[in-house]
Amino acid sequence: MQYSFFRYFLLTYFACLAPVCVGVLPKDDLSWQEKTGLILLLPLGLAIVLAPIFYGLHPKLHKRHRRKKLKKQLFQTFIKTHGFTILEDGFLMGRIDNYGVVMHAEYSDFQHNKWIEIQVIFNPKRANNYIPNAFVARMIRKFSEKEVSWYINSVIIKKQYNLKLPKYEIIYPLVKRCISELKANHIEPISYLEWKALIPTTQNYLDKQKKV
Repeated sequence: MQYSFFRYFLLTYFACLAPVCVGVLPKDDLSWQEKTGLILLLPLGLAIVLAPIFYGLHPKLHKRHRRKKLKKQLFQTFIKTHGFTILEDGFLMGRIDNYGVVMHAEYSDFQHNKWIEIQVIFNPKRANNYIPNAFVARMIRKFSEKEVSWYINSVIIKKQYNLKLPKYEIIYPLVKRCISELKANHIEPISYLEWKALIPTTQNYLDKQKKV
């Protein structure tokens, strides 16, 4: 998960705030004015120093995390069974029933959440017209699970876990279920390069739809 620097700074500040409070509040040799000043300013100073360091390390740490998890059975099964390919940045890419699938392990720096993220991409157009919003809304209702999110050009599955990664037997049927809906609604596969090239025009279409 990528945070803006400002949000990263705030999260670092509040992360430093708790230990500073624990260390300062019990001190009897400090006045309340001194304690208040330390509690407000010390975390700020720490955040000014630490936030840029953490922010700079963020991409490298997440890339390392993704690469490490690729050795696990879940990802290895997709590689061996479906011929998925490992990309340099730690993502796994392949095709299931000709639909492009990109998957990787992810985690949140500050919330200690971990999940497997799978994105199934598809052509946002059907018969030269963009897929209607009604279809996306219907899929959102049908897949009411918090772990499945439908968009006009892809569906994203986020499967959270604690210690062990979710099993292939859980992930694969969910991916197949999403793909079955695409097939049933005559929504076609698309290559990753074509899909990526369509993102600006697709976003422009969505922005216009919001204004209607």
